Amino acid sequence: MAEWTDPAAELPEDAVGPDRLLTNVSVYWFTGTAGSSAQLSYEMGHDPSAWAPKPRGTVPTGVAVALATDVAIRRFAERDHDVTHWSELERGGNFLSMEQPAAFVREVTGLFDGLAGCSTGRAGVRRWWSGPGSRCSPGRRRRRTSPRRGC
Repeated sequence: MAEWTDPAAELPEDAVGPDRLLTNVSVYWFTGTAGSSAQLSYEMGHDPSAWAPKPRGTVPTGVAVALATDVAIRRFAERDHDVTHWSELERGGNFLSMEQPAAFVREVTGLFDGLAGCSTGRAGVRRWWSGPGSRCSPGRRRRRTSPRRGC
């Protein structure tokens, strides 16, 4: 955990509060999903086709790079994905949503701000639909697993 959190924090507990860390671990423990989560990481790390050429992704992608811990090369990311939002953050680590929740929300909001047609909901939170009458309107049910560009 110490190697994945913000190096500016002396201890991992300083980057991610103990209550938040315990809550996160408890969710995996009590739901019995720690093994399947670790299995996914294992499979990704041992997949011989992981580095094989693949078609360029078309899903709008946002990237938030914590400069202290992450290594991301923008030209490669843009070559392989439809990068619509890129940010480089001074603080944070692998667990950005737990370490810097306000920055994480700002980045996610920035991603959706950049997508055409998103409407603002209450408290300035962006919605995943385009608005009344559109194919993505809240009145119509649609699966989020296959978002359309602009929604």
